[in-house]
Amino acid sequence: MSWLIASWPLAIDIQLRTLNSDDHQAYRQLRLEMLREEPTSFGSDYISALALSERDFRQRTQYATDKFIVGAFAAADLVGSCGGRRDPDVKRQHIGYIWGMYLRAQHRGTGAAATMLAATIEGLKRLPDLELIQLAVTAGNRSAEQLYLNAGFQEYGVEHAALKVDGKNYDERLMWLPLR
Repeated sequence: MSWLIASWPLAIDIQLRTLNSDDHQAYRQLRLEMLREEPTSFGSDYISALALSERDFRQRTQYATDKFIVGAFAAADLVGSCGGRRDPDVKRQHIGYIWGMYLRAQHRGTGAAATMLAATIEGLKRLPDLELIQLAVTAGNRSAEQLYLNAGFQEYGVEHAALKVDGKNYDERLMWLPLR
């Protein structure tokens, strides 16, 4: 099952909906692209993702109430994604996470990223007893930092040297959005 997200005003024609296992090939292609093009923006790496099986991507795109991926489609092409999930640990099930936010470069600056993020937040808000949403953004990625600040996220800390890419350390800004 997936849910279509109501039309949101955008500068370009983008449709948003949650992905399902039928989208696994398109998501694999987009995921590999994001990890190759923006290696400092994600904790996962291209080589490891390349080794994942078709089954892995089917499972990743399988919709569940407490974990989902919002996809942005231009015509029939998947051009962006944003994941949302609830923490599975019993003591942390009041926390949701935003992960894997990416939009192809030619669609940036159109409002599509903000809309995709808003749709993911709305999907997480549907989860009972969720109190807050957390995310991590690479320090210095100004456009992403501003996107999250504009959505109401607040910084609560910095994880120093959270990522190491090509021998260089990158900090991550830790952000949260209270829902209550």
